[in-house]
Parts: sequence; structure tokens; C-alpha cells
Amino acid sequence: MLKPHQPTSHRLLCSLAFLSALMGLNVGALALDGTTQKEVIVQSTVALEQLVRQAHQGDISPERLRTERVRVERKLDAHLAKSAVAARPKEQLVVNQARTDFNQQIMCSQEFEFFGSEDRPEWGWYPSRQIQSTGSVVKVDKAGNATLTPAKH
Repeated sequence: MLKPHQPTSHRLLCSLAFLSALMGLNVGALALDGTTQKEVIVQSTVALEQLVRQAHQGDISPERLRTERVRVERKLDAHLAKSAVAARPKEQLVVNQARTDFNQQIMCSQEFEFFGSEDRPEWGWYPSRQIQSTGSVVKVDKAGNATLTPAKH
């Protein structure tokens, strides 16, 4: 028979789950709908990238781009607030990289919102020369030799 002051591993896990529920923390790496943090961030990144592309093509104004960017950010923040935190180090690295990519798109959006669609050489802003990234990376080794790594799909 178990003594009341000696919790089993099951009791310990139940206690931890109860405490985390009280504190508003979710246990695990999936949101209630089964979507991971990374997937949600990637979806938001794609949506924001499409908005920036539309702005560069002249389909939407800088003001509308700002409004839509703020909407995407708020929607992402709301979803992340409800979702569980990626607890494993490898999961967190993937989430961090996805968030970095999202932040890069935020900066692209803010540049267009501020500078607009006209070239501004004094600021080094040339939307007419907008280049679409292929995701490839140039790596330079210690000897100075450069190699192009293909995009990961």
C-alpha cells in the first residue's frame, strides 16, 4: 500500500499537469487543433510574403499592407498564446528559425510601408529591382572558396 506522502510517478505527473493547467501552461508541443508552433509561424510567413509581393506588384497600397501585416501578426500572436510551447531543444530550434523567417518578412513589409513603391536611391531602396529569393545560400569556406547550396524544399 502506498503511503499518502509518497507520490507515485503517476501522481507526480497528474500533479504537474494540474499545476500547469492552473498556471495556464499547456503540456506538449501541439496546439489544441494539432498544429505545431512552427506550422502556424510558417503559414503566417507565407501570408505576409504574399502581401509584400502584392505590394511590390502594385496590387495593394503601403497603408493596406500595414493593416494586413498587423492583422497577420495579431492572429499569429493569438494562436501562439493558446498553443503549447515547444519543449524539446530540437523543436525549439525549428520554431526559432521559423520565427526568424517571419521577422524577416515583417522587416520587408515595414520597408515597403515606409518607402513605398517608388525607387529612393538616397535610401538604397529600389523596389523596381525586387529580386525573388530562391532560398539558396552561398557558403564561403576558410580558404575563400564559395559554393552555392541548393534550396531545401
